[in-house]
Amino acid sequence: MLGVTRPLPPAGKPGIGEGSVGVEVRQADPADWEELRLRALADAPYAFSSTLEQEAAFPEEVWRRWAEGGTASVDFIAREGGASIGMAAIFA
Repeated sequence: MLGVTRPLPPAGKPGIGEGSVGVEVRQADPADWEELRLRALADAPYAFSSTLEQEAAFPEEVWRRWAEGGTASVDFIAREGGASIGMAAIFA
């Protein structure tokens, strides 16, 4: 697991996550990837080449394969304070 730590905000200035100073980045698992991807599609559909309706209908097998990546790719989830806050796919 790769841990990324952000510096504390200046005194009196709220930070992202209010009191949480660390972001955990780890390889995606299917449940996390599905939940975060569907939230992202609902929030910013213009950023994807798919739709929420299409992907919400995917069977579990699709989410599992997607989260596992391929021989030349890997997917990551960023979490802060127990909540998934970001995702990234890396292709080689």
